[in-house]
Amino acid sequence: MSRETGPRLDRALALMYLSSPSLPIGAFAWSRGLEAAIGAGLVADAPGLRAHVSALLARSLGTFDLPILAGAFLAGLGRDVQELAFLDRLSLAGRESAEFRREEEEGGGAIRRLMLSLDLWPAFLDASFRPGQTAGFALLSLGLGLGGDDLQDVLGAFAFGFLQNQISVAARSMRIGQSGLQAVALSLGLEIPGICRAASDLAPRQWGSGLVGLSILSAHHELAAGRLFRS
Repeated sequence: MSRETGPRLDRALALMYLSSPSLPIGAFAWSRGLEAAIGAGLVADAPGLRAHVSALLARSLGTFDLPILAGAFLAGLGRDVQELAFLDRLSLAGRESAEFRREEEEGGGAIRRLMLSLDLWPAFLDASFRPGQTAGFALLSLGLGLGGDDLQDVLGAFAFGFLQNQISVAARSMRIGQSGLQAVALSLGLEIPGICRAASDLAPRQWGSGLVGLSILSAHHELAAGRLFRS
């Protein structure tokens, strides 16, 4: 049964929790196409990794996931169920491969189960609603007590968690030392605030991913044997 308030973390701790690469539960199993890019020889060293993840942040996450997340967060804040459901459907419709769609669906399912188990599910929303990962992240942010003034930080937490996941994938897939990986993470982390600000300013007609090559890699990855990651 849902209620208006559940256990609340301090604002800073809530943002740290949201930015964890282990959220949603099971996120470690997905690489968002990085495994396929490494296998194709497109990402072979630290500079290549930095360029690849930078493109994902700026031209996929920043132009699709983050604008939808911002809209879903504001819709949840305003208890606009119709807008929230529309944005959730749009997020699923925009996944260019079966792998990317499953990642969105299963990530959302993990967040929903977590919220229900912790009594964080919002009272205005029926518990039968099954959001994808992006809308689910927005709902979890609200459930942890974050509000309208925290929008940019919520976007930043989502982007930083994505970045940390990419670094984790690289650590398990490439021969780059920890110092090199952390240098990539730090340099890309500096780009995140600007990407988040730009994402929240985009008009809906400007939303979408511009990385066609990544979509093709993902489609090939679905048929690959011996995969370590699910995307």
